[in-house]
Amino acid sequence: METFEEAATTILELSKGVGVDVITFIVPGKGLSFLEWWEAVVSRMTLAELEVYIVSAPRGSCNSDLVPKLKNIAIKQRDLLREEQGKGVELYA
Repeated sequence: METFEEAATTILELSKGVGVDVITFIVPGKGLSFLEWWEAVVSRMTLAELEVYIVSAPRGSCNSDLVPKLKNIAIKQRDLLREEQGKGVELYA
């Protein structure tokens, strides 16, 4: 299990890596709007990055459904990119 500092560092690194301003997802008095932030992050990931994440994503604990939600968001984005890539191939084939 990650410590708070490790989780915060991971969030900042992922945000910076894909060009997402994490500050825009902080809700005063409530904290980070985590799922909206994650959707923004995965929307900027490449197909290859999503494939790596999906394969290596932690399974999570039985007490939280957050990790499966994050993985499902990544899977939906991967599938969208695959579909778009397939359409591009058909258009130019």
